This record gives sequence, C-alpha cells and structure tokens, in this order.
Amino acid sequence: MRVAVITQLTFPIRQPYPGGVEMNTHLLVKTFQSLGHDVVLYAAASSDTSFNVVEVTAPLRYMPGGVATCVMGTTEQNTAARAHRDAMYEKVMELIQDGKFVIIHSNSVQAIPLRRCAENGVPTVSVLHCMPLRPQLNAYTAAVRDTAIVKQIRFIGVSYAAVDLWSGVLRGAGVVLSIIDLESFVYKHKIRSGVKFAFWAGRINPIYWQAEIEHLLGPDVVDLGHLDSRQLSTWYVKASVLIISSHADETFGFIVVEALVGATPVAAFRTGVVPTLIEGTCGRVVEKRDAEHLALALQECLSLSQNLVAAYDNLLETLLEDREMSL
Repeated sequence: MRVAVITQLTFPIRQPYPGGVEMNTHLLVKTFQSLGHDVVLYAAASSDTSFNVVEVTAPLRYMPGGVATCVMGTTEQNTAARAHRDAMYEKVMELIQDGKFVIIHSNSVQAIPLRRCAENGVPTVSVLHCMPLRPQLNAYTAAVRDTAIVKQIRFIGVSYAAVDLWSGVLRGAGVVLSIIDLESFVYKHKIRSGVKFAFWAGRINPIYWQAEIEHLLGPDVVDLGHLDSRQLSTWYVKASVLIISSHADETFGFIVVEALVGATPVAAFRTGVVPTLIEGTCGRVVEKRDAEHLALALQECLSLSQNLVAAYDNLLETLLEDREMSL
C-alpha cells in the first residue's frame, strides 16, 4: 500500500528527537515499512536517510532572524513563521496530489492538510497528538468543527486521554495507543549505587532554556544536553526518580513510559494522562504548580518497590500488540 505521511515541518524526523511528535512519526514510518508498505515521508531536511523522504523545507529553527523559535519571537517573526509554515504545507499537498497514494496519514495537527485532503477525497487519518485550544491550533480546531471535513477524515488520538481532551470539539475519534522505541528502551535490572539523583527530561524551547532556566542551575545540577533514545535509556536506569514538571495536559506521556521501562518511579504534576500511568505503585502525583509537594513526592518515590515499577514493563507488550493490530 502506498502511504503518504505528513508531519510537522519544524524539525527533522531523526534521532535525537526534539519531542514526542517526531518520535511518533519516526516509529510510525519504521512500522509501516516493516509491514511492507511503500511510505513517502514529507518532512524537514536532514530527516532519517533510511526513509523515502521528500524534503519540503530546511528546519525552521535554522531560518535567519530566529523565526524558527516562534514561541519566543516578536510579532513580526511569529507572523513570518506562520506564513512560511502555511506555504510549506500547501507545497506538501501539491506534491501529494500527484503521488497516487492509497491513504494519507497526517501527524501535523495543521488545518491545510485537513482541508486539502477533504477536497481531494483520498482516505486520510489525522492524529490528535496534543491538547486543543492552544492559540497555534486555532485553524486546526476550526477545521475540525467543519462537518464537511469531519465526514472525509478519520481522527484518532494517541490515548483515551487525548480523545477526552478533544471531546468538546470533536466527537467519534478513535484511539490507537502510541508506543515508545522498544529497541532502545528495554527493561534492565537496576544495580543500586550509593548515589541517588533525580532526572528530568522533556521538550523545551532552547531560547526559553537559555533565557530563563540555564542561569538558575546550581552546582548540583548537570545539563546532559540533547540525548538520543539509547542515551536516555541509560540515564533512566541510573536515576532514582524522574521529575515531570510540565503544566500542560500530556496526551500520552512518552517519557513516563520510558522511565518506567527502566524501573524508575515518577514524581509528577497532575496533568492529562500522567496520573493514569503512574499513580499508586509506579509514582506519585501532586497538584499543578505545587513545588513543595512535588519535592515531597520525590522522597516518597525513593521508597517504592522496584519490582512494582518493573511490573509496568509487562503492559508494554500488550500496548505494542494493540498498536500493530490497529495499524
């Protein structure tokens, strides 16, 4: 089957992953290929060369004037970034129109692919990776409310929590549970050392990091930089506890699952799907922005049974089988 995969165009689809969408796209294409499908990935330049990639644009973070990091940019930079992004998605859809695809899989959460796919009549799946109502998703949300588009597009969430978050905007979305890279994140028995330390991992805007975070790091905090999956796996296994400090409603929680495969408990704020993954035996959850109780949760996590945390690994095989059957 000939499949077109559309993703976000900000970062290349390769290791080390900038975030969950890039990892999900990478694993999706690998899975499609392993099942014998002819897959064409429309993505930023410098994506994985083992894929059949149509390079649509240079990664936006390399554009002059800092347009890439539009979250922290000026109004003019943000406007320029959005115009550039929209032009690139129009280009993608022009290329796809002549590609004789059986199905289109959109990981982009952008409005233009939705509208164009609905117009050309090619069966299309659009994945709900993140929570709705973010300002940058206004156009996508408006498209989702368009009944003519909804009739043509199959929407799926990466978790039941993701579908719940979108329920006020979209009804009838399916669920195909996302997964992690089980070749890199393999359960390993912990060998406890005398040193206990907490570990933080996640997606963060580099300009925000440099301006607001980096100068606050004390001598007891080490910045490991941008790590690939195998490097992350090593540190998860070494760590005593993982910290989830995000206030956003997580729709899947990749790093939570990755840590639990390493038998590392998780202390987190109560956001999105996170409580359903860890509350009880695998970690501790506190209310958002309550740093004092999060610190106490870190201490509680140190006493959790490693065997109970490791039991979570058994669930991943079921998760993997469910996804393969859905695909």
